[in-house]
Amino acid sequence: MNSFLLKKIFLIQFAFTLSAGVLFGVEKKDSVKTKNDSIKTRFFNESFLKFKKADLKLVDTGLTNVQIFDPVYKTDNFYRSLGNLGSPYFPLSFSFDYFDYSDFGRNPYSIYCIKNDSIRYFNTDKAFTELFYVNGLKKENIFHVFHTQNISRNFNIGINCQIINAPGYFFRQRNDYTDFLLFGHFISKNMRYQVLFSGMLDKIKIQENGGIQNDTTFEEGLNKDLLLYAVNLSDVQNLIRRKSFYLKQFYDISVEKKYKIINDSTKKTYIIPKQRILHSVFLEEKSFVYSDKADSSNTFYENYFVNQSSAFDSINILKLENSLNWNIFEKDSAKNILGKININIGCKHQLIKLFQTYTGIDTVFQNVFSELAVYSENGKKSFWEIKGEYGINGYNTGDYKAEFTIAKYFNKDSSNCSALILNGGISNSTPEYFLQHYKSNHFVWNNDFGKYSKVYSGLSFLYKSLTLKVDYYMLDKIICFNAFASPYQLNLPVNVVKGEVVKNFKLGKFHLDNHLVYQYSDAENIIRIPEFITKNSFYVNFKMFRKALQSSLGFDVLYYSEYYANAYMPATSTFYPQYKKETGNYPYVDFFFIAKIKRARIFLKSEHLNAGFTGYDFYNFFHYPSSARTFKFGISWIMLN
Repeated sequence: MNSFLLKKIFLIQFAFTLSAGVLFGVEKKDSVKTKNDSIKTRFFNESFLKFKKADLKLVDTGLTNVQIFDPVYKTDNFYRSLGNLGSPYFPLSFSFDYFDYSDFGRNPYSIYCIKNDSIRYFNTDKAFTELFYVNGLKKENIFHVFHTQNISRNFNIGINCQIINAPGYFFRQRNDYTDFLLFGHFISKNMRYQVLFSGMLDKIKIQENGGIQNDTTFEEGLNKDLLLYAVNLSDVQNLIRRKSFYLKQFYDISVEKKYKIINDSTKKTYIIPKQRILHSVFLEEKSFVYSDKADSSNTFYENYFVNQSSAFDSINILKLENSLNWNIFEKDSAKNILGKININIGCKHQLIKLFQTYTGIDTVFQNVFSELAVYSENGKKSFWEIKGEYGINGYNTGDYKAEFTIAKYFNKDSSNCSALILNGGISNSTPEYFLQHYKSNHFVWNNDFGKYSKVYSGLSFLYKSLTLKVDYYMLDKIICFNAFASPYQLNLPVNVVKGEVVKNFKLGKFHLDNHLVYQYSDAENIIRIPEFITKNSFYVNFKMFRKALQSSLGFDVLYYSEYYANAYMPATSTFYPQYKKETGNYPYVDFFFIAKIKRARIFLKSEHLNAGFTGYDFYNFFHYPSSARTFKFGISWIMLN
């Protein structure tokens, strides 16, 4: 089945979806218009629609963490990149994505791209625009624009565009990103049919230099101009392109009407869903191209299987996915043991086409998954959920995944949450196709890996500004990369334990935010993680110019213990173990100043302020030093009109 036929099937489905939208939305009833003011603009994500009533979130307009603009460092998972904005990254803090080799390891770029489950949807009577711009040394630029508005009472549309241009600090380190998203939300006048849709275009262009050639020369600080250091690769590039379209529609086949008396002459009608049918379609095309104008004298690669003068490795993945689900909201369980529960039953079908140069791989396979979720209402005192997925047919036959969450809330207020949360999961998976079969200019393998499994459990306690968390992971027959950057299957189980403490202190205008991680693995040669990680932010908030200007002045400090950080393989965009050099045991200090005037937030930042104070032995990964001291300026501006 070729790509033209896949796209033709998708277009037929899209036409059917539009017809269904018109059919389900014909009934005319009064709808409630959402009013958003300049302070309380609210949004929701797709996951919020799993309940009969979505809890909306407020747009963050505060000062906290405005200066953290790099997508890699905006999360609490403690990732580190190759040293330049937009470069591939790998986690310091262990999680399941440590062994996520989806798209044949190309996931080190995924955090820069917008995902369907993270799209914010609005329904507002005011156009909402958010502009974000950062400028740094070496002509580093980030430009991000987000805009959404209602084009009719029940139809909202928006765009989200991000451009990253980072020439880098070392030779051949330039990164260029362009991410564009068009999205929308429609709800019929009878409030029973609604659609979420999005279309994405991503282009990622990465210059690969293979790291610096001589670490000793760098550590001695002989060259103040980092561009003068020799690198391992002189004309290598990775190019990633992604196009996708996503549409999810909801129809409430059974509803309950409730009324609220506003005054003697006004009555407000609420539509409460009881049963809902969901259908989604997702079409995605991704391509990964590695090009290298190398020569046989280059010793960075040990093997040249196709051509010693150049390389052009190409992977193309085309996916068409359909899912159909049935939601039952708050059904009384047997003998009322569990109280009122929600049930979601569904199935998912995938059609995947793979193509790769050199090997002649041009294949199509299918997957069929069944899905089941049972969960409580999202109440003020508790929440629980059990969900699972099983591969019925196709490449992933027999794969399964099950997860559970139990939460007891003592105070659910978002600014002062107190809760005890227990969660966990188990999965059994077939290795990704290109980990089994692959041939390129520098790597060839044909493997017959079996399924691998993961078990996870975690316990969290939240009390105001304190979070205590303990996680346990057991991994069996996982797929790893060896010291030659080739995959293999580990036949021994691996155990990881991680503990986290988050505590924020406040004394008047002074703040001290702390995040400490301790982690242990019984296979430290396989799982390369530092034992300790700590991030601390000390800042003072104050007001100036008759309290018209809100300001924050402080320091961010990141420290992690010494460990053998992985090496990076540009030809496959994967990280693999090395045994030659330890990194870490070094503090990274950033200084920042933030000011807010009405809806505009401005920051000044000196990154890696302490660079060179104690020498030049600071690396993120093997042969990849961190950037030296740099100055950044940024502005975030929210407009409502």
